[in-house]
Amino acid sequence: MDGIKSTTLAAWHAAPLNKTQAQQLFDDVQKQRKQAVLGGEQCILCQIHEFIAQFWLGKSVLNSLELAVQIESDAARRALLLLVYGQLLLACKLNAAFEFLDRGLQEAAPLLSPTDYFRVVNRHELLSVLPLFSEARPPADIASLENEARIVLRLKQGKPRLTGNSGRTPQR
Repeated sequence: MDGIKSTTLAAWHAAPLNKTQAQQLFDDVQKQRKQAVLGGEQCILCQIHEFIAQFWLGKSVLNSLELAVQIESDAARRALLLLVYGQLLLACKLNAAFEFLDRGLQEAAPLLSPTDYFRVVNRHELLSVLPLFSEARPPADIASLENEARIVLRLKQGKPRLTGNSGRTPQR
């Protein structure tokens, strides 16, 4: 997998960053890439981290993503690019999130261990109940997204909210 492990493919990479954090990530990655090149090495995840930083900096990344996916010969890197972009879109609850998550999972499936594969599938299944929009919402981390998805599922199933007393509302 050219250095990209199954656990990296299965991880969540879309932790929201403010502009300062995103710029710091971008600057750090540029330094890493330069050191790698000077040392005759390859910075395998530099492209992914640059992509994440640029997204949180508000730069348009879709065209560079599509180009990278078309020319990338390494299946693991291609899958990771698609998964990461889908995660970034989902963190902001944008409509196209699952288009990229699904494409990324298809690419990643043969490269994932069974445990990692089911982790990704289960996460995607849970998050698929979230409402998505054409306009970005404030970004959320994975824990918040999963909590919201669980609440949506409970509401769809008609289950009462948990009150700490077996689901019954106390009588007054």
